[in-house]
Amino acid sequence: MKSLLVRLWLILSVGTLACGTWVGQTAFAETRPTAPLRLTTSPLPVQLDAKPGQTVSTDIKIKQDGGDTEQLKVTLMKFSSSGTSGQPALAERGPGDDYFDWVKFDRPTFTAPSGVWQTIKMTVAVPKQAAFSYYYAVVFSRVGDELKAGNGKSGIQGGTAVLVMMDVNQPGAKRSLQLLSFGVKHRVVEFLPEDFTVSVKNDGNVFVRPGGVIFINQGSRQVGMVEFNEGLGTVLSSSQRIYDESWNYGFPYFADARVNGKVKQDKKGNDIQTLSWGLPEANTNGTQLDDGVSAFLAKQSKNPLANIRFGQYTAHLFAVYQDGYGHDVPLESTISFWVIPWRALLVILLLLLLVGFGLYANMRKAAGWVRIKRKYGRRGK
Repeated sequence: MKSLLVRLWLILSVGTLACGTWVGQTAFAETRPTAPLRLTTSPLPVQLDAKPGQTVSTDIKIKQDGGDTEQLKVTLMKFSSSGTSGQPALAERGPGDDYFDWVKFDRPTFTAPSGVWQTIKMTVAVPKQAAFSYYYAVVFSRVGDELKAGNGKSGIQGGTAVLVMMDVNQPGAKRSLQLLSFGVKHRVVEFLPEDFTVSVKNDGNVFVRPGGVIFINQGSRQVGMVEFNEGLGTVLSSSQRIYDESWNYGFPYFADARVNGKVKQDKKGNDIQTLSWGLPEANTNGTQLDDGVSAFLAKQSKNPLANIRFGQYTAHLFAVYQDGYGHDVPLESTISFWVIPWRALLVILLLLLLVGFGLYANMRKAAGWVRIKRKYGRRGK
């Protein structure tokens, strides 16, 4: 009898544990957040400078605003340049990517309450044989979620990434940037903006971040300037990149048509623009310019009529990047373009023709009355 009671107790105990485990898993599945992740990271991107054999670290801050507490994990990936737009292409670790083994995180998984900034320390133990540039993507996602990196895309499904570029100062490092072209998208525009394209190639083995200014002249008079690479975009080693800049400080100018703060688009997904009868902000590209550019733009006249753009203009690109010795290397090019408000000119021409035709008709009418008066006036005598 005693043996039978022991067996029954064991069966009930095992059954209770099994039920407890099943209930716990069910509760976790039911309470696990399913809403899309809303993550904010800082800084973006991260640049590390290291020497062979040195250990470097950086703090990455992340905050989630989904409303519920999340269980997040840190995954390490790599990135490269996707095309010439500057968008990074994320990829998983491949054969020979031993530089993944150099990286450690103080908290590979962590609890993230909503609205609270979390700090994750990334430490890289650089071996003595390391050289030149390494490109990491630190990915944050939910614990248990599968990550998928799209081919040629910077986005990943189910997470967000912080890009980390590490430069290892080793003899043989080459910082070299070639200016392939500087051009305008349209040689003739009706109204501003005029869009510029700057194509560069990094033929070195270290990433480079160029900067500079595009000066706008009409004849010998400087009428505007645009900061080049205001967003501090980097050109990765052995890659090309095209920067798009825009000059819109004129009257009138084309601006994006917006409804409730959103840019309107046509059926093909292109942004719709409308003519704005005012002056744009001194900020030409939508973000804060540096003090030199802002100071120049602040001196320009706020009178719209003084900023009517008409005629030929010259754009001069003056860009620089730093070589491996701390010297600024200049890149320069010049191109011209025209601003011709042809529709306004057609209206003015039409008005002049109408006025001229009216004057001509009145003059003929007056001349006819003079002839009649002379003719019948002589007969009266």
